[in-house]
Amino acid sequence: MFNDEITSVRVLTINCIRRLGESVQFTFEQLLIVLNTLEDSHSETRLATYSLLTESVLPSVKCLEYTIQYLIGTVMTRYPSDEEDIYSLMKGLGTHHPHLAELLLDKLLNLNPLFTPIEPHPSPPPYIALCVFLLNAAAVNRSLISLFPTYMEAHYELLSHQHPSHMPELHFQTS
Repeated sequence: MFNDEITSVRVLTINCIRRLGESVQFTFEQLLIVLNTLEDSHSETRLATYSLLTESVLPSVKCLEYTIQYLIGTVMTRYPSDEEDIYSLMKGLGTHHPHLAELLLDKLLNLNPLFTPIEPHPSPPPYIALCVFLLNAAAVNRSLISLFPTYMEAHYELLSHQHPSHMPELHFQTS
């Protein structure tokens, strides 16, 4: 049904699964099928899939990391017009997976404990998407804030003004 030739059938299938809510947990193989629908040229199929993923709980770090990398590496490149929808999805992923986000922090931000982190420019859409994910996860899992590199507070302030609907209210504790 996810691969049906008729767009309305695909969208209906995706919306039916979305209505099941958090009770649906995808295996990695099922997640690959869901993510494949994001390459659909019909925006309504992609929008339905974004909604499905926003409300889903991914069962492992592997699934979450693959989803994030797929979104910022493939979908944002192919469909830049979906940027705001992807930010909304990243907000939902962060809110639903705060403890898995903690496990991915170093990898997503390319942090190495042996080196001082290099501050990335806060304007590329893939980086904004990562920040939306991590900052929303930090709203639920407060321990993330203490693990963030020092520049993250400034990026949060900037992104809160640029993308207020995607940013949670956070209070960084400055020393």
